Amino acid sequence: MSNANQLELGLLALINAERAAAGLSPLRLITVLNDAAESHSAWMLQTDDFSHTGAGGTSAIDRMTDAGYPFQGRILALENIGWQSLRAPEGAGDEVARLHAGLMASDGHRANILNAEVTDIGIGVGSGPVPTHDGDVEAVMVTQVFGRTDADVSALIDAGTVATEDVMDDPTAGDDPTESGAGA
Repeated sequence: MSNANQLELGLLALINAERAAAGLSPLRLITVLNDAAESHSAWMLQTDDFSHTGAGGTSAIDRMTDAGYPFQGRILALENIGWQSLRAPEGAGDEVARLHAGLMASDGHRANILNAEVTDIGIGVGSGPVPTHDGDVEAVMVTQVFGRTDADVSALIDAGTVATEDVMDDPTAGDDPTESGAGA
């Protein structure tokens, strides 16, 4: 089970700020959902396939279940994906913030982030080359999976999910978006 890295914690803070502004409860970062999201971001980078359909034809709910998220009772599974080219030499924090702004500007992605029914989230931030019409560019890839279950997931909450407000502004925070384990 992976704990969130600094970029993932920063993105969680941005998401929960949006939810608070909309009068919604904050999302809990769940370690197994983080595993599912991180694995999907890594898979998209490795396969050059930007898609909600993952390895072996899996869907978001497949990946969430396979990672150990206990869907029981009233359930919901949603997913956002996005990528942003790395533009600044000081780290990926500004690109993650731009990705968040882009997701919020998209009706479907915004609806997932502000869905009142979801309670849990996993965030996977990875970086690597992405092919474009101008050749490969270094990019940040993000997968967000949102869940709701009636099962008790208290033992799966990431203990390091208290992010400071300046995580996204700190050029040294989380320079390696593939590094996990921050916080706990």
